[in-house]
Amino acid sequence: MARWRNMQLKAKFTTYGLYAYDTMWLVARSIDRFLKENGGLTFSLNNKLQLGNLKVFDGGELLLKFITSSNFTGLTGKIQFDADRNRGGIDYEIINVVKGTTYKVGYWSNETGLSIQNPKSLKGNKGSYSREAQKLSNITWPGGEVEKPRGWVIATTEKPLIIGFPKRVGFSEFATDLNYNHSAQGYCIDLFDEVRKLVPYEIPFRLSHLEMA
Repeated sequence: MARWRNMQLKAKFTTYGLYAYDTMWLVARSIDRFLKENGGLTFSLNNKLQLGNLKVFDGGELLLKFITSSNFTGLTGKIQFDADRNRGGIDYEIINVVKGTTYKVGYWSNETGLSIQNPKSLKGNKGSYSREAQKLSNITWPGGEVEKPRGWVIATTEKPLIIGFPKRVGFSEFATDLNYNHSAQGYCIDLFDEVRKLVPYEIPFRLSHLEMA
């Protein structure tokens, strides 16, 4: 904690800063281990998605293995992952922000799921976090509504989902428009198309370039 106190003297950090700090150390330790065991980093072309000259890191799977097999204590507690790559022993507080005011509506943890009670008081008692007990306190939704919203309305051909991308001279390999006909090409466009194939339903969309100052 001495390192953290020294950093706090220079800048103001929130709870997210703690997780960001531990994340950087997690990645740094894993890269250090990777370099010690493999000697260096190599990159090669990957044309599976037809991404041109974009190179990918050859040791990604091994680095991921080092990350998920990490076991050390950080500022946010024990950093260790289970077989599903979920970090164990972490409890999250769920908040509801209403007009700038924060209200606590419950908790979530890998072991107990959603609960109104602090997970630390429930662990070890399976009956206390059954499926029926998975609930939160009352939530105020945007607009002041207390009833659950019906959810996202799927885009239609009359009102398609608009995907905007910046029109710039630089970084054209990521996204560039084609003759202003609502089509584009580049790495980000290819990635979007591949992700869209994984969605089990059709989503009408339109690409639109954005003039950047």
